[in-house]
Amino acid sequence: MSRQSKTIKLVADTERQQSDHPEPSGVRVASQEAISDGTNIVILRGRLTRTPEHRVLASGSVLLTADVTVRPPEGQADTVPVVWFDPPERALRFDQGDDIVAVGRVRRRFFRSGGATVSRTEVVVSTLVSARAPARVRTAISDALESISLPG
Repeated sequence: MSRQSKTIKLVADTERQQSDHPEPSGVRVASQEAISDGTNIVILRGRLTRTPEHRVLASGSVLLTADVTVRPPEGQADTVPVVWFDPPERALRFDQGDDIVAVGRVRRRFFRSGGATVSRTEVVVSTLVSARAPARVRTAISDALESISLPG
């Protein structure tokens, strides 16, 4: 077996169609034999645990940082740190408690703090939208899935 992932189905929407089709509407299916080894896509749906913080970096870029708490139907909630470089102006309107969908990639970075090297794993956001805007959610997820490089 190659180092590539097995065949997968990627669901881009949680709304059910009103027809006899058992799949959710807006489904994008990766039906190729495999997805390349370089795939790193994260889709989070949850609530902002704290008000996002914005700061200007020495480079002049703006950085938004926040925490998203994801509560599965069963089990323990996970709080995931997210960062967004140079977010659009509308990102300043998000607030603690907002139900959001974040699309991005996982990154682990290392830095020095207190004389020691420490690491932090976070999601680098490419798109963050309100979960109350289903059309924007579908577009964000669809765009992310289309970015996957499928063989063939």
